[in-house]
Amino acid sequence: MAQKNNAWYWIALLVMIGGLTVYAQYYNIYGLYKGYRSGNQEKQVLQSRLIEVEQEKSSLLKHIKGFEGDPLTIEAAIRSTTGHVREDEMVYHVELPE
Repeated sequence: MAQKNNAWYWIALLVMIGGLTVYAQYYNIYGLYKGYRSGNQEKQVLQSRLIEVEQEKSSLLKHIKGFEGDPLTIEAAIRSTTGHVREDEMVYHVELPE
């Protein structure tokens, strides 16, 4: 009787393993797991990039704060970006030959 119960145990175990294998292949469990892992790695890369960008932003904000108290720096920045000149200045445009 014990051997008969033992045989049914092994048959049930094999049927269960077979069913789980079919289920895993049908729903592509391994592919979903690989996608989850690659998404998780991409998330970590993006988080480290976000930290770098936030540090750069902080550095640029400190640089901008430095402009607030220095009118010469503000004037130089405006003049270099917009092309403004003072009344008594002469501007020379030099074209370099190619």
